Amino acid sequence: MKWRIWLLPFSLLYGAVIFFRNLLYDLRVLKSQRFDVPVISVGNLSVGGSGKTPVVEYLIKVLAPQYRVATLSRGYGRKTSGFVLVSSTTNASLIGDEPMLYHTKYKNVTVATAESRREGIEKLLSLEPNPQAILLDDAYQHRSVKPGLNILLLEYETIFQNKLLLPAGNFREPLRAKKRADIIIVTKCPASLDDNNRRKAERKINISFRQKVWFSYMTYEPLKPFSIYLDKKSSDDSREFSKGTKVLLLTGIANPLPLKSYVERTYTLARLLRYADHYDFTETDIKRMKKIFSNIVGEEKIILTTEKDAMRLMKESLIPLLIGMPLYVLPVKIRFLQRYTETADNTILEYVRKNSTNR
Repeated sequence: MKWRIWLLPFSLLYGAVIFFRNLLYDLRVLKSQRFDVPVISVGNLSVGGSGKTPVVEYLIKVLAPQYRVATLSRGYGRKTSGFVLVSSTTNASLIGDEPMLYHTKYKNVTVATAESRREGIEKLLSLEPNPQAILLDDAYQHRSVKPGLNILLLEYETIFQNKLLLPAGNFREPLRAKKRADIIIVTKCPASLDDNNRRKAERKINISFRQKVWFSYMTYEPLKPFSIYLDKKSSDDSREFSKGTKVLLLTGIANPLPLKSYVERTYTLARLLRYADHYDFTETDIKRMKKIFSNIVGEEKIILTTEKDAMRLMKESLIPLLIGMPLYVLPVKIRFLQRYTETADNTILEYVRKNSTNR
């Protein structure tokens, strides 16, 4: 938005604050605490939309078969504060949509939220049995904890764009903050990214000799009925629909445009209902959605949403309104370009193996 250019003076002030804060940590005036358990941080430099949730899910899938894994998030948008350990009675309003998603999909993973990552880790380590690996979701700027493995996500398109700081732009830190990362994952690349464009991106990022950079893209999985998230049934239950299927797309995510493009290519997009990131859906919203859906002409039509949105639809007040509706969920998954797949898995497993204690 062009009007944001007028906010540049505030971005300069914000940048100065960030610079001095990071300097205090770099000079060890402010302390970063290390823990004797493998801690992997996943974060980004921009606000939302870089693919953190699929990356955390990837790490869970790699590590959970061999280790006791815990995830720790801030729980953006939740109506609670402090440390909250997710249980069977928890819902997204109490912990946030990402933690709720991890809890719903991965039953063998401990899920918790805390504004203070340091306090959260201490609480997790007091549990019995305690975790053997902890994944910090969206924690790149939380420097009070020194992770053993720091993963930074950079969205492919933003690498070649101007990176203005908040509030004139969407960046929380300048690109030079990448120096803290051990691994940089370039997300949302074209699946057909060629070597020439990959090398251009590598030159633009300009990593140091100790850093690794991996390129990845997003894939959309088969549609799943909303009911399986409510009933906690097997995630293998999926559906296929034809190109002629009319779709009412319901989103409350940072950037729905890639999803919109996918729906337009795969189905027939009838309407996009776009809400703010982490939007808390109300009964009024659902009644409006149902009215719009009823006015879509055709026999083959569905309502489609994302997994994170589905977590916020699982409210007691909304479920009765959604029962019986053809509501489907579209999971998203990160995939590495072929040359990085085996390297990524081995690097993550080797880090945890080398840093694990007999817990």
